[in-house]
Amino acid sequence: MVLRSIGSRLKRMSRTFSPDYMFFNVIAAVVGILAAFAAIALFYLIDFFREVFLVEGGYGTLDNPFPLLIPLVLLAPAVGGLLVGLLVRFAAREAKGHGVPEVMESVAVRGGKIRPRVVWVKGLATALTIGSGGSTGREGPIVLMGSGIGSWIGQKLKLTPYQTKVLVSCGAAGGISATFNTPIAAVFFPIELILGEFKTRSFIPIVISSVFSNIARRSILGILGSGEDYVFGAAGGTIPRVFELESIWEYGLYILLGVLSALVAIMFIRTLYSLENLFERMRIPSFVKPAIGGLLVGTLGLVLLFVTGESTYIMGIGYDHLNDFMDGAWGETYSIWALFLLLSALVLTKMLATSVTLGSGGSGGVFAPSLFLGAVLGGAFGLLADQLMPFDVGPAYCYALVGMSAVFAGASRAAITAMIIIFEMTGTYEIILPLMLATVVSDGIGAFLFRDSIYTMQLRFKGVKVSPSMAADVLDVRSAGWTMDDAPFKVGDNMGIDEFERLISSSEQNCFPVIDGHERLVGLIGRDMLRVPGKKGETVGDRMRTDIRTVYPGESLKLAVSLLSESGQSLIPVVDPSDRGKLLGTITEKDVVSAYRRNLEEFRESNGLPGALFRLFRRGERK
Repeated sequence: MVLRSIGSRLKRMSRTFSPDYMFFNVIAAVVGILAAFAAIALFYLIDFFREVFLVEGGYGTLDNPFPLLIPLVLLAPAVGGLLVGLLVRFAAREAKGHGVPEVMESVAVRGGKIRPRVVWVKGLATALTIGSGGSTGREGPIVLMGSGIGSWIGQKLKLTPYQTKVLVSCGAAGGISATFNTPIAAVFFPIELILGEFKTRSFIPIVISSVFSNIARRSILGILGSGEDYVFGAAGGTIPRVFELESIWEYGLYILLGVLSALVAIMFIRTLYSLENLFERMRIPSFVKPAIGGLLVGTLGLVLLFVTGESTYIMGIGYDHLNDFMDGAWGETYSIWALFLLLSALVLTKMLATSVTLGSGGSGGVFAPSLFLGAVLGGAFGLLADQLMPFDVGPAYCYALVGMSAVFAGASRAAITAMIIIFEMTGTYEIILPLMLATVVSDGIGAFLFRDSIYTMQLRFKGVKVSPSMAADVLDVRSAGWTMDDAPFKVGDNMGIDEFERLISSSEQNCFPVIDGHERLVGLIGRDMLRVPGKKGETVGDRMRTDIRTVYPGESLKLAVSLLSESGQSLIPVVDPSDRGKLLGTITEKDVVSAYRRNLEEFRESNGLPGALFRLFRRGERK
């Protein structure tokens, strides 16, 4: 019996590690190497545009007596935003924003398909945004660029949808590994946020991609003579400080920091998407909006320029200033209380600047801004704790490091990635216990108070619900709002029964929503309610059903189908979450079938589903 079990296990292993699977791992290594080239190219392209827009020349400080100082601070981000708007408008609309949601959507509903042109358009748009002073990071875009490379290779080799999705994740891992020099965290990033599975068949290729990407990064930078320290700024690739825990009571402070980080993360998400909705409602050409956003960022930078003598706290990525803070350089410039006020103000201004940049249509990531917010929040918290607590408190930079991980975890809900990436960047084990504690507290509080992460909220607006499994069904990944008929046939509650029967005589629909004189949903009426002869003068309102079940547009299609089955209704109204009397649309069994068809059509376009199989499905559906 034991030998039979061992034999069957060996057979399964032979299938897993077949020649085809080994060849697939070679492809994963190639994807990782190409992602490293893309990451380094993006880094140098950003530096190039920093020089073009004179950011590299230091126009952002009052120490530079440049005669066009003020116009440059105002106009450089605006000009960069206009160029980005034109590029996105005419080359690839999906290149705007922060990149990771687009990758998640491609895996959830498009079989991993990403248009190849997005790779270079995203890179150029991000370099223009950051190089001209936009307040974003480069990590989200390199995830999209690396994923686009993996997707392109998968499509060219005509791989299965599953294999293409894994290569998309390999590209994301390769991009993160090369950008941050954090090969372990790079493995967990796509597993937590993109794939939603932790299995050998996908884990091994992702590890291989991350390793080869990091090897390529080290080799390329060695040839270019750039060293290893460019990733986290000019001051170095690791934090040049030793983490210190002065008292066991500090663990309570780190728990409180985790709670505050979750609140800041939620505020960041709400601010970002509120401004994005505001810009979406503006009735102006889409390519002009990033220019307006750039002008607003320049205005914020100008205010900081005259208050602090430095505008690049919020313009650009901001890693240089974080390194200065870790080195203690800010302590030489500001007093304790002045530094506390500066850090507190930077939390709000950086949040606003990033939200304006991305909300208006600029290109860049939210990872670096999250780290910046976490560092300044943690730093301000550490300074305040040192002044107020009756026990010894460690240096403020210790709280800044933990704040980085906690805010990113609260915003992204990727706690494992957040913990590992900060641990790898700092290279010190002493940080791990407070880091883990604050990170999971922030992740848990964030999930409890706000259901969406900074990545999934954008997808929910599009009607896509990200499932925790790659093998998700359309019922899991599509929302009621995506499926519903947003122009349903409605009847008034004061309509006579005879008139209603004549009105629906030519309709194939069996159930109808009923509204009152104020256009508010009050019930449902179906054909089965007309079987009993009515009294003279009887209205729809007299016969309608009022105990009805409804869904919100952001809820899953699976819930709507479940309600159709359980409630006995042949129609489920979709209502506004803030006003359940406001009818937004309806879902019927026919709409569910149409949802499957639409999803299959997208699947076919994305993955080359054989035409014969597709026609067979359509033929069966018509029958």
